[in-house]
Amino acid sequence: MGMGKHSIDRLAKACFLALLASFFLLVLEAGVRLAGLDMLALRPLLYFQEADLAAHEVSDDVELLYGLRPGARETFMSDLTDRPRTVTVNSLGFRDPPRQAAKPAGVFRIVCLGTSHMYGAQVDDGETLPRYLEKVLQRDFRGDFEVWNAGVSAYTIRQLAAAGRGIIEKYSPDLVLLAPYNISRRAFLRDHPYRRFFEKDPRLYAENLPSIPFGDGRLGLGLLRVSAVYRLGVELLNRGRGYEPGGEFGWVCSQRDMSELPRFAAFARGRTRLVLLDRCSETMLGLDVPDILLYHNASLPKDVPPEYYMGHPPAAVYRLQAEVVARELARSMPAEFRRKAPFRPVSAPRGIGRDIVDFFDQEVDAILFEFRFHREYAKARALLDRLLKSKPDSAFYRARMKEMLAEEKNPPRL
Repeated sequence: MGMGKHSIDRLAKACFLALLASFFLLVLEAGVRLAGLDMLALRPLLYFQEADLAAHEVSDDVELLYGLRPGARETFMSDLTDRPRTVTVNSLGFRDPPRQAAKPAGVFRIVCLGTSHMYGAQVDDGETLPRYLEKVLQRDFRGDFEVWNAGVSAYTIRQLAAAGRGIIEKYSPDLVLLAPYNISRRAFLRDHPYRRFFEKDPRLYAENLPSIPFGDGRLGLGLLRVSAVYRLGVELLNRGRGYEPGGEFGWVCSQRDMSELPRFAAFARGRTRLVLLDRCSETMLGLDVPDILLYHNASLPKDVPPEYYMGHPPAAVYRLQAEVVARELARSMPAEFRRKAPFRPVSAPRGIGRDIVDFFDQEVDAILFEFRFHREYAKARALLDRLLKSKPDSAFYRARMKEMLAEEKNPPRL
């Protein structure tokens, strides 16, 4: 029996409505793509690196996302001193004097791989930790040393690992000094396009969106890759639910980032020596590599001022930290670092003539986050005690102490 006239009409209407809906969806998809609405909605959910932008450039590497611009020479103002500071990037892309890619005979090459602390965010070219360390090694130790500054502001462990693999393969360092201080999601370069990175690697959505329908597997990320309308909907769903360092999604991102460290250590093994420059944790992930502590070290004088703990300290702090690192290298690798004479006593850095505690207010949360991540609450309390002695009327520090005591009683789930 054939189909009745009414059945044919209903089928025709259904097909027409389906075609019409498909047409509108295609128009909507094209409109969202052409207007870039999906990328505009994504922007508030991303993290951007915005310091010293003129000295940076977007990278072609989807792991790095950005880096220093080879040949750059820029002048910026230091927030600490209100004086100009120069940032010079050599032809190899490091904040360093000119260097040869091929290691000269007899030279012990150290590459300092790190974030804005290693880069020297508030100091001049000659006042960074790597530059001071090179001076100390050349002055006090036998041999010829190069200490390269491979610091890039806001780099996470994942970016440091990607950069470090390339550095090890290209420049054959004898030692990589790794300071993995940003344990987080990756940043993008402010005022630069980022669409192509998501097109190349849709896993970036999982790194920046707490909630993805169908999860961050093949289906969920596949839909995000192919449909701008779907991307826009998911991004709007995530409005107000973005990344928070202390939140659940923040902890997830930190764990993902930390997982890159053992893989990088395995890559470096047999190719170079790896030493961690850590601010507070004696054994990061239990890695079997030497670990130099900057915040809790026997080489430090007893009267270390609060500015020593800043993430972006003044030059005097970097000078002291270089002395600490040199002593620890000599202790852990005596055959490579042979002293010319006994070490001289180390003195605490003097103040810089301004109320340094006001600047410290801007950085203490980042330091406390690292203490909290490693559950080193006693050290966090000791730091806050010291700061409260410097600024006893600070409601900011009292509130942080109250939060720290409460969290110590009930630590978050890692």
